[in-house]
Amino acid sequence: MKRTTIESLKRVSCVSAIVLASGTVFAEESFVKTSVASTTISGFVDTSAIINFGNNTVYGRTIDTTEVMDGFNFHMANLTLSSDPVGSGEFKAGYKVELLFGPAANKLGSTSILSNPGDDIAIKQAYVDLQAPLGEGNLNVQIGTWDKIVGYESFNSAANAQFSRSFAFFLEPLVHTGIKASYEIVEGIEIIGGIADSFRNVGRGGAAINGRAANNGDLTYMGALSLTLPEDGPLAGSNVYAGVAYGASVNASSQDILYYGGITIPVSDLISVGVANDYVDYEQFGGYANATSFYLSMAATDDLSFHNRFEYARSNRNVWASNSTLTGDEEFIGETFTIQYDLFDNVLTRLEARWDHALEGNPFNGSDDSVSLIGNVVYLF
Repeated sequence: MKRTTIESLKRVSCVSAIVLASGTVFAEESFVKTSVASTTISGFVDTSAIINFGNNTVYGRTIDTTEVMDGFNFHMANLTLSSDPVGSGEFKAGYKVELLFGPAANKLGSTSILSNPGDDIAIKQAYVDLQAPLGEGNLNVQIGTWDKIVGYESFNSAANAQFSRSFAFFLEPLVHTGIKASYEIVEGIEIIGGIADSFRNVGRGGAAINGRAANNGDLTYMGALSLTLPEDGPLAGSNVYAGVAYGASVNASSQDILYYGGITIPVSDLISVGVANDYVDYEQFGGYANATSFYLSMAATDDLSFHNRFEYARSNRNVWASNSTLTGDEEFIGETFTIQYDLFDNVLTRLEARWDHALEGNPFNGSDDSVSLIGNVVYLF
């Protein structure tokens, strides 16, 4: 994604200062100019056309849900303002604000817990980014609202190899409000930890800014370990990632715990493979959900690439379907194949076919199968 630095703001001629209510000058002109000059703007516009063969209800989807089938769609526009930590000494500070606009913003649903999700706008991230020296490296701390730390796929389709999100993505928390810290112990080994408000995922109706679980002060605790293998050894450049998130959903009276593990292996300059697994223990219901995904990506040319995802998902609580035709257990397999051809600069163009098959029950309007064809065009800036 190409980012545009706000160069024009460097040439502001007026003297700027931040003044407290008491009238005390908080920062000088040079500080303001440095901070503004380091800001970058980026984002995207995400659109699609989708055909669902058989007019089936679909389950376990995040963006390509039933209501957007068989027509043209504007999903969302993303606007991101950010600054990497900057400063004159060892202690540095930056920020990030990422906003979503459009119907898909309602899927994220990250409005205040005091208001109803909707209105085609969502806060995906908004945090203060702090950096302080620790040992031989730097401790990075983010305070505010930030992305989930577990999972193979992103809410933003342009960040993924495919447009449609996996069954596993449906299980994962979306955003957290709290404090997160990361530290690279040695080169290639990073630890991540956080404490935040409620654990809430797509299946539970999206995210909630400042969302306390059942108003009782329960928090979500999470941690992860990222290992990137050296470039000169076996499985060179591969990334192994493991994480866990433990906390209560909004208005839930007990805890959910999600375990995640994933690996990405660059087989060559043109081929990469990946495997990921999500397992959720729903303590309140005495249930579980498990989803395993297998990924393969191949580049044919600089502009043409092919991507495949095969997945298996199972639950005993109707997590994905919530359909009366199921007795409680649900079991799916899914196959998604994507052709990406980038004809225009800054434009991601994809044609994608997805097939979901119910191994147990008939959730797709009485059918075992749901098949859809998706054309996706994303402009990135």
